[in-house]
Amino acid sequence: MACQTVRDVEGALIERIRGLPGAGQLPICGVLDLHGNISRRTIEQSQGFVAYRTNPHSDARQAAIDAAELLDRILTTGRKPTALFEPSPLMWPPTGTGTADEPMRSLEALAREFERNEADLAAVNVMAGFRSPTPTTPA
Repeated sequence: MACQTVRDVEGALIERIRGLPGAGQLPICGVLDLHGNISRRTIEQSQGFVAYRTNPHSDARQAAIDAAELLDRILTTGRKPTALFEPSPLMWPPTGTGTADEPMRSLEALAREFERNEADLAAVNVMAGFRSPTPTTPA
């Protein structure tokens, strides 16, 4: 999301949800656009985001199904996944974020390999975000 007065809209929204009575321990799952500028605050307050795996985005429906299945697994097993955030010092230009081309093709293939081979990994998201402009009022 984008807002002129709040730099991290998703993080602020999740923080408000967490502040509601009884919502502090509820699992939060959802779908992310792989172009999103997602913050550590957003990720660390959630349990199961699934990012689009393709650009152009032809997998939005599948990402929603995957996120719903992840939420179902959390609710039915009682397991509480830990979301990890590892930012990269690299920023691809928009022309480098197509998943049919390098480097995204190899990064996505590696992410799917990790998911297949590491039972403890629920989802590996490769984010190809864009640097956002400096907000007028930070949150």
